[in-house]
Amino acid sequence: MTPTARETAGALYGLMRIIRLDAGGLAFFNASYRGFWNSYWVAAAILPLHLLQAAIHFGQSEHVAVGPLTYLILELESYVIGWTLYPLVMIWVSGLIDRPQNFYTFMVPYNWFQLVVAAVILPLSIFGGLGLMPREATSLLMLMAAAASLLYMGFLAHKALNVSGFTAFGVVLLDVLLSFLVNGTINQMVMDTP
Repeated sequence: MTPTARETAGALYGLMRIIRLDAGGLAFFNASYRGFWNSYWVAAAILPLHLLQAAIHFGQSEHVAVGPLTYLILELESYVIGWTLYPLVMIWVSGLIDRPQNFYTFMVPYNWFQLVVAAVILPLSIFGGLGLMPREATSLLMLMAAAASLLYMGFLAHKALNVSGFTAFGVVLLDVLLSFLVNGTINQMVMDTP
């Protein structure tokens, strides 16, 4: 499914308001079954940058234990799992915290917000990987960007799920742990043990 121009414009406007920590931005997302699937357009939109980052990493790593095609396949698998595992778990979690009606209200803007995360983190990673930025500056900026994205995700979980800050922190922590699990598993399959 592809979002309409109006739906895309609404989501982008909603993102701008969320970046300003304005919870009113949530009203501009299509928080429905169709809007949920339409939000996966974001995954397709940022995939080329993700693959470029992966190619740079493959070319510069000394401990890759697989060939380029296998590496590409594993990266694609990781990408698909990363985009599907968290929403599947959140179906269960939203019921567990008595917010099943808020699933789309949270997941649709969450998916769209990945545009913002990718627009900051992927270029930093690519520029750093190509040596266009000093390694220390890249690491510092990546750390700052990751911290900011976690704070925004916490804000999004707090407002969209209508839960306490503590519960929102748990929702964000779950996302981080699942990402570490997926990426760690793929890295074990890809890398030689030094």
